[in-house]
Amino acid sequence: MTSTHKSKDALALTDEQLHALFYVLVHNETYSEISAFSDPKAIATAGYPFKFEDGDDEDTKTGLSDENEDSVVDSTQSYNSRPSSDPLLQMLSVTFVLPIPGLKDLPPTFWSKCVQGIVSKFGQAELSESYDQGAMGSRRTLSTAASAVIEAFARGYLSGLRKVEHSTSTPADCSTTEEKKAAHVAKLAQDWNQVMEEVVYGDFIDRACKILGESSEIEESIPFLGGAVEYAIIHLATFFHQAFIVSPEGPFVIELLEAGNKLIPYAMIRQILRVGNAATMVSGMARLLLSKLSLGSVSNWLGLTQGAEEGMNLLQKIISTVMLWDCSEANTTIATLEKSSGLSEFHVQAIKDFMEAPREVHNAVRQNSIDKSISIIKAILESQDAEALSREGLSDEQNEICMQLYGARLMVRDRENIVSILCKQTPDLVTEAVRDAILAYDPIIRDLHSKIDLSNHLSAVEAFVSDFLATCSLKKEGSQTTVDDFIELFKRHKNALYQWLHDAISKCEPVCEVYKDYLKNIVPEFREKSSTDGIVSHRLSKIHGLIDQMFSELSDSDKKDTISVLDEYVDYLVTISDPNLHMSKTRKRLAVQIIDSMGGPATCMASWQALVNQSKITPATPEGPVRTGRDVFHKPMSRRKKANDNSSSSSSRESSATSSSSSTSPPPANLPLAFPPEPNTDGLMILFGPKFKELLQKEAMNCVKV
Repeated sequence: MTSTHKSKDALALTDEQLHALFYVLVHNETYSEISAFSDPKAIATAGYPFKFEDGDDEDTKTGLSDENEDSVVDSTQSYNSRPSSDPLLQMLSVTFVLPIPGLKDLPPTFWSKCVQGIVSKFGQAELSESYDQGAMGSRRTLSTAASAVIEAFARGYLSGLRKVEHSTSTPADCSTTEEKKAAHVAKLAQDWNQVMEEVVYGDFIDRACKILGESSEIEESIPFLGGAVEYAIIHLATFFHQAFIVSPEGPFVIELLEAGNKLIPYAMIRQILRVGNAATMVSGMARLLLSKLSLGSVSNWLGLTQGAEEGMNLLQKIISTVMLWDCSEANTTIATLEKSSGLSEFHVQAIKDFMEAPREVHNAVRQNSIDKSISIIKAILESQDAEALSREGLSDEQNEICMQLYGARLMVRDRENIVSILCKQTPDLVTEAVRDAILAYDPIIRDLHSKIDLSNHLSAVEAFVSDFLATCSLKKEGSQTTVDDFIELFKRHKNALYQWLHDAISKCEPVCEVYKDYLKNIVPEFREKSSTDGIVSHRLSKIHGLIDQMFSELSDSDKKDTISVLDEYVDYLVTISDPNLHMSKTRKRLAVQIIDSMGGPATCMASWQALVNQSKITPATPEGPVRTGRDVFHKPMSRRKKANDNSSSSSSRESSATSSSSSTSPPPANLPLAFPPEPNTDGLMILFGPKFKELLQKEAMNCVKV
């Protein structure tokens, strides 16, 4: 199916438009499935390896009902008869995650009881939304980043990697610095693409294992690998810079990581790893991390009590300490704000009462805020007592103080819920899951321990983590850490990774063969297969045909609107892939090849920015336009401000003065990345989204073989 063939019908999709539509559908479907897990019922309809559940009983929804393990396993009979609500994630999990050596040996209850129960509990906890917080929260920032990476894998899995001819000609002389830089980046990108092709279509895995079995100097043995590694490092460094430096929540996340790193007993773990007997070492490590020495744990073990709180093990103590370390400061902030002369008793009590309301009320108030273009604070006050709001009023300054109060309360509630789920639940699903994982990986751990000094590699991990945290805190003449700082960080430590691979491959051949077989089994999933007549016969052809059929069933008006949006999206995709392609003829000639091969690090960054930009954020003032992540990516969350900050009122007035023009003013300098804005595709998802999900559900049911 070619563009020439389709051009006979003015209302038919060209190949580049069809590729762009496929890109849009995967992009939106991936994040839709990820964000759906905020609903506690979502995991119960996700399908294999989780249990399908019916009914409204809370224990049933969380996988904690009093069924015996046989009934849990027997429930797999329904996996092929019921479609998953998250078919894309299910396909990727079944194809790539579940076959991983070690993970494939986990008992069914690891997924259907432990993971399903934990995920459901997080859904029930109703952790706060970025919309309510007034800024991009750390969970939203990281979830959008994860979605961008997953969608790249999904497109590769569904479409396959296109093979292209790589240029061997000598690049033209570059006279300017910019030209030299562009040529260097182009060469790195070419090396990256060549490595990907060698992995998927060639014998790169066997070659790499052979070289690493002899030496850790693999980059010197494979000419194009060095450029590919540098290309990956540049984009990985860019991601780290965006997530931990540019993001307003980044410094706060670094503080949490620093606190957690200080609590990890590296010295004690090293001593345990040096124990000669593997069984003793594994047992000692499990006891160090998972043992609970409390009256409740002893009485439960003896059968004197049932369900008594057992306290925390070391792993949970670290989690609890890290998550709650600044809650006392937040509670002080809350107390100070509640006594603020700018707020009345009505404002304070309304926020308290609203936080105790059920999920349905929270969702309704949030939607009311969006529909009426009023701040979440005004929507809350209206929902509690509209007459009192009319009487008391809500100034811009009061709105700002209320946002700080509401944000601080949300933070404390989130932290306490997270600690409760991970550290204080009975039964303790986290400890059970870790024990299952240790048992599953026990043979691999024993083999590695008998051949390799694992304590040395633990020291390398500790050095990297410490260096990473130091890099994030780096200050040079008042400026922040740069992308170049992260690039140097990864270059300093990449040899430690090569050394680990060399030791594992050269000394633990059985383990190496298991993982090599796994890799060689999954890489064919990324191949583009052709029939004898040269027509592509990979899954994308089937999906392309079905998407084209969906398009053919639209009205002429919807077809015209779809084509118009897709033309914009084709230009957008070509631009984010190569901003230097300005000539329209060149765009048209290369569009299909460029879009079809998109899945590298640069595309992940563009997808991440698009998801950040479309995140809705509450208006800055009582009445004003709903903002997006693009407007507030530079803005720290309200709960991070000090309660006694004398500039709060002035910043409130400043935000009030600028909020009305936020949609037209130039974006801040530290936006995620300098990609163009993504065209609006809401209309496309209305027309194609439901049918595309049905298509994926059928594919997922074919993947699940239980």
